[in-house]
Formats: sequence, C-alpha cells, structure tokens
Amino acid sequence: MKITQKILYVSLAVTTTLLAESPVPPNQEYHDYSTMVSGKTGLIENPTARVMDDWTIRPFYYYGSPFLYYGLAFSPLPRLELEGRFTEIKGIPGFLNNNGYGNYKDKAFDFKYLLVKEDDVVPAIAVGVDDMQGTGLYSSRYIVATKRAYQIDWTVGIAQGRLGGEDLHKYFPGAPDAGLKFWTQASLGNPKPFVGFEAFLTKDISVKCEYSQINYLYDKVSPFMGGTNGYIPATYKDPTSKINTAVKYSLGDHVDMQFVYERGNSYGVQFSFPIGFGDEGLYKHPVDTKWRAKPEEKENYFGKMDDKNLSYAIGKEVAAEKFGNVDVAINQNKIWVGFENGKYNSDTKAIGRVMDTIDEVAPERIDTIYTALKQSGKDLIVARMDRSDVRAIKDGYVSSDEIQK
Repeated sequence: MKITQKILYVSLAVTTTLLAESPVPPNQEYHDYSTMVSGKTGLIENPTARVMDDWTIRPFYYYGSPFLYYGLAFSPLPRLELEGRFTEIKGIPGFLNNNGYGNYKDKAFDFKYLLVKEDDVVPAIAVGVDDMQGTGLYSSRYIVATKRAYQIDWTVGIAQGRLGGEDLHKYFPGAPDAGLKFWTQASLGNPKPFVGFEAFLTKDISVKCEYSQINYLYDKVSPFMGGTNGYIPATYKDPTSKINTAVKYSLGDHVDMQFVYERGNSYGVQFSFPIGFGDEGLYKHPVDTKWRAKPEEKENYFGKMDDKNLSYAIGKEVAAEKFGNVDVAINQNKIWVGFENGKYNSDTKAIGRVMDTIDEVAPERIDTIYTALKQSGKDLIVARMDRSDVRAIKDGYVSSDEIQK
C-alpha cells in the first residue's frame, strides 16, 4: 500500500499509539501544574492539590531577597509527592561566632498526598506536611482543594503552622525534633484558610495570584526588622502585603521559569526542571484496554444516523475515552474531531487513541479523518489520515520502517 506524503509526519508518531495498551493513569486530568517558590507543586507560597506525575523528579532554584530555596521534588508513586530542600536566608549569619559559615541555612523535607482525584464535579483534594523533621523552621500541616474551571485552576485550603500564619515559637521551643513533634501532635491549633488561582493564558504562559496567611515576622529565624526572633538585628523591610503574584513561562518540556512579586516589596525568579523517567516507573500501571464496538452496533446504531446525530454520538465516544472539550463535524465522507488531551503525557498518543475510536464507530462511508488537538480553545496540532492507513497501522500491515520510506 502506498503511504502518501500527507500522512508521513503523523503516522510515525501514532503507530505505536494505535498498538499500545499501557498508558500512564494520570494523577490528575491536567498536566500543566507549576511550582511554588519552595519547590512543591503549587502557586507561590501556597500549595495546590496538584501533584507531579509519578516517577518524575523536579530540581529547582529560587531567589527572592532575602530567601534562597533549592532542592529536588520527586514523585516515586501515584498520588505521592515528596521534596527535599535547603533554605538560605541572606543577611542572617548561620553562627554569630563563625563568619566563615556564611548565611543561615536550613534543610527541610516535605510531603503531599493526593486523596481525591478531580472529576467533573469533585475537586482534587490533597493533604500535606511541610518541614516534617529537625528544627521545624517552616513546619505546616494543610488540606487543600483545587478545581479547574475553563482555563483557571482555583485553589482553597486550610493550614496550621507557618502556612496558617501561626507563631511557631509556641510549638516545642528548643526541641531538636520540633518538626516531627509538630506534625504528629493532636492539637489543631488555630488553622486559617488560604486561596489562590492560576490562569493559563497559552500553552506556555500562566499567571498566578494568591492570598497567603504567612506572617514572616513570626518565623523562628526572621530576616525582617519587625521579626520576633531577637536573633540578630535584621535589615530587611517588613512585608506590606499578603497578596503574591507570579508569571510562569515554559521554555520547553523540561524547563520552567517564573517571575514572582511577593510580600508587597520583593521580586524573585525561579527555574525548575521537571524530568519524567518513563511510563511504568516503580509502579505497574493497569492495562488501559481499548473499547471495541460489536458489528451489529456499528450497522444498526451508528450506521443509520444522520450527520447531526452521528456527530453527537461519536463525540460521546471520544469523551468517554477521557478527552475533554470534544467537538465533531461531518461533511460527506470526511470527519473532523477536535479535543483536549488530559489523559496522556504524549499528545501523539492521544491523537492515535482518538483516531482509533473514530475508526471503531464511524460508518464505512467516512474515509478521511481529521483530528485537532486543542489547548485553551485553540488548535495546536492538526493531523489528517486516510482511514485505510489508520487500519493498516492498527492491523500491523504498515511498520515504522515503511512509513519512513
């Protein structure tokens, strides 16, 4: 069979997709989550209920005077996100009698678990603990919910500890394991709510805004003049606002950059580097079997519909495969299907799955398939294939080598 040039660019990409049976079940429908200044998945200072896809790591670096954060977030299992990080506070010496040590430094270990995955009605819900061992410089406990509405992620949560605006001096003062004691205690203290949103303007650009309850003057080691630590005469001006904003820009699949304005008087910049290590990771994912229509269904149901009802029925089948914002148009022997991919890490895998679904139910008179992968309502990738070529790939009659010829 002749492979025409018009399908060359997409056929090679979707060949393995049409044959594959084991995609990754995502932790959430959306994969455009971003990073807090402290490295976790979230807004700026506030976390969200988003977590990284499992078996992903994300090194990060942030500087916003006087704070410097750097470390590594990683997700070894579905729903679970862990982070190890260092905090450096500019202008505050680590030891009063040792100038060679430099600025004050603290290490922390954070934990977040996705309790509930988002669906059409229920938001994603996660619980987390920050700085769960050691000095407990930034210890917090929280529960948070996030819901996507159109192109905006809305987040609301409630937190105890630093994220809740509490004075951590009152919790286990002087204890070397204050972080552990804090998050294992039974007392709920005085938790407070936090809110924020991230609006996705394009595939690569988003803006973030939040209301943070953090009271930096209560920090155990505060670099601000009004701080309560009495540790050293700080020189930084006190925060003037609890509203923080940021702009995130993706430089590629593995590099994100964001510019931050927080506390009413501080600018910062962050770089993060998300890296995935394959579909399976450490966890054997369940097989994502392909739905197959019975011959009588094709003939007696789909085959007898007019174009309007057929468009609606095929749209339902594509949406049932967990693709969003589906629209379908049919003109004589051609079909156009637009959709958003919230299911697969690979867009070409999503295109292949949609083409497979169309071929499964469309009447035989449909011989040309167009698919449009959308983002924020705009077409990103448009692919066209003859239906005979789709079937040839599915049936194994066309190999990757043949497609490249």
